[in-house]
Amino acid sequence: MCFSSPATSHIPINMAPSVIFVLVVCSLTPILIHAARSEDSDGRVKLPSHLYPIHYRVRLMPFIWPGNFTTAGELDLLVDCLHSAHNVTLYAKEIDVLDDSVHIFLQDGENHLGKEIPLDPHEKLEVNSKELIIKTAEELKAGSKYRIQMQFIALLNDHLEGFYRSSYEDAATGETRWIAVTQLAPLDARRSFPCFDGREFKATFEFSLARTLNMTSLSNMPLDRSEPIEGMPGWAWDHYQTTPPMSVSLAAYLVFDFEHLRKADEAEKINAGVPFKVWSRSDHLRKADEAEKINAGVPFKVWSRSDVINQTKYAGAITPPILQYYEKFFNYPYTLPKLDLVAVPELIFTTMENWGLIVFSEHDGELRIDHVEPTWRLSEQFPFNEIQNIFFLDALESSHPVHMEIFDPETVKDKFGSISAIKGASLFRMLNHSLGENTFRGGLTLYYKAYSNACADKDDLWQSLTTQAHMDGSLPSNMTVKEVIDTWILQPGFPVVTVERNYESGLTSFSQERFLLYKGEHTTKTGNSTRWWVPITYTSQDNADFTNTRPSFWLSPNEEQPYSMLQSPGEKWIIVNIQETGYYRVNYDARNWKLLTDQLRSQAGAKEQVIPPSARSQLLDDAFNLARSGLLPYSTALDLCLTLRDDTDYLPWASTYRALSFLDEMLTNSPIYDDFKVRNIFLS
Repeated sequence: MCFSSPATSHIPINMAPSVIFVLVVCSLTPILIHAARSEDSDGRVKLPSHLYPIHYRVRLMPFIWPGNFTTAGELDLLVDCLHSAHNVTLYAKEIDVLDDSVHIFLQDGENHLGKEIPLDPHEKLEVNSKELIIKTAEELKAGSKYRIQMQFIALLNDHLEGFYRSSYEDAATGETRWIAVTQLAPLDARRSFPCFDGREFKATFEFSLARTLNMTSLSNMPLDRSEPIEGMPGWAWDHYQTTPPMSVSLAAYLVFDFEHLRKADEAEKINAGVPFKVWSRSDHLRKADEAEKINAGVPFKVWSRSDVINQTKYAGAITPPILQYYEKFFNYPYTLPKLDLVAVPELIFTTMENWGLIVFSEHDGELRIDHVEPTWRLSEQFPFNEIQNIFFLDALESSHPVHMEIFDPETVKDKFGSISAIKGASLFRMLNHSLGENTFRGGLTLYYKAYSNACADKDDLWQSLTTQAHMDGSLPSNMTVKEVIDTWILQPGFPVVTVERNYESGLTSFSQERFLLYKGEHTTKTGNSTRWWVPITYTSQDNADFTNTRPSFWLSPNEEQPYSMLQSPGEKWIIVNIQETGYYRVNYDARNWKLLTDQLRSQAGAKEQVIPPSARSQLLDDAFNLARSGLLPYSTALDLCLTLRDDTDYLPWASTYRALSFLDEMLTNSPIYDDFKVRNIFLS
């Protein structure tokens, strides 16, 4: 076969399919990645800094059949030379570059090739497990632009990494069907084509995908044109429009046999002028007269295979209002010219939010759609589903910070776990409530408008939020968001806030320490000196208000003494951390726990619930975990548990069931297990 990019017809690829033998794997960036060339004195892997990508032209021809799971590729890469050097270093993994196809040209004008730069005649290519290094005989000059061209063969692997193969069984015929899917984030674009693989490198991309005529392809941008492949009957090229500047990890492309029954000119509309479709291999989900509108001119499609088509109908129905909601929330329009959602059989993450082409697992059933389904109370369930769940891992000494420096790209996926994802989301939720939603939105809008087509890091986001917060007066002028959030993302764990009251004078003190389920030898020896900026929200029996989540004050990490304040004296309860919007647990003195237990007992079964279900869930979860860590007697937690006898809400029961399941497991083989009898707690 022979193929080449329109601008590089002088470097054809000549390979027969029979000789082509036989890689995924969007804010708060949770992990700082230092990737790949050499190591300095502290073991840090350094990025090459003398070249910066401007534009990629990538042509890929995947062979998606047993015995030949490979991709033939061609790369034409425009780079800017920032510092003079004698090499080009690209990331490449499990890619076989054809030596004679490698060329470097001086860019002459806008799109024309100039002088060819000779390569080192002794060793023009150095290939290792992570990189491709092209050595030049002449120096690449700072301030010049160069075109790097090559042809290669990459594996179409089955590891759900890079450009990979996936399969499903045709429900009608029992036949195994093969498709090709991408998962390029966080650092696996290098498995698909040689590239600058890192979020700090932003460039435009122009993809072309080859396919057999019975298949369909997709990429981030709309299809520009298709054309038959000369000399390969039954094959066609799909050429896609150029992307906006973006990191390579957001690129995406697929080749599959999912079909739709509608023509492009019958597209349904989602928002003002937005063509909207829901697709599958053999069924189109929506009718033209059911057209909705998303926004001006943006085609929207949801793809799946036919035997799971019913699982995609809901995604097709709710995506338009969710997109509209986010456009309004961020005060920023969806700027890409189309949006495809594709349900695939296999994906290493539940969802990959590539620009213009969101890929998700067929089994991803978790939807955060409070805006379109308010009766589901999903935001109310976030503390139980996410925070209380991640608290367990983050309460261990083995926990790690949200933001970490990673020196070996091979380990980056190991760090994309619950701490990074769920704790990161919980901290954004805390910021949203602490600053106020209007301030939070305004800060994000500032950030998006300033960095929409540029590189940014976490501190740029914190500065945008700080600027908006100071303008709105929602953060003290002597505090910054960076100062606050760094205490949460740069160190592991979270605090327990202890509230102690003098019921005669009304004096109430607040102190903090790191919450640990088990205090190991290291903690015993070094003490527990970790501190945070903690937003304190509270309500009391005098005026029970569970809606105000703006902090009354902040606990400082720099204060050794407890923070004290005066409240009304008397036997009245207080609850701290409204709606569990702060990422911390709360312990109280024994009298306050007793007052809270009495309140829950008195309101059980009543029509008016002073303490709402989410707060009851929070109290029970805190109490049992404080008891588990030795900070509270188990009798206090079990007394609180007895108030559930007449409670019919899901959340308090769910939190209690999880806690009692732990006790049941721990006591199973103990001599007192027969006396435990969880069911008698509720039946007595």
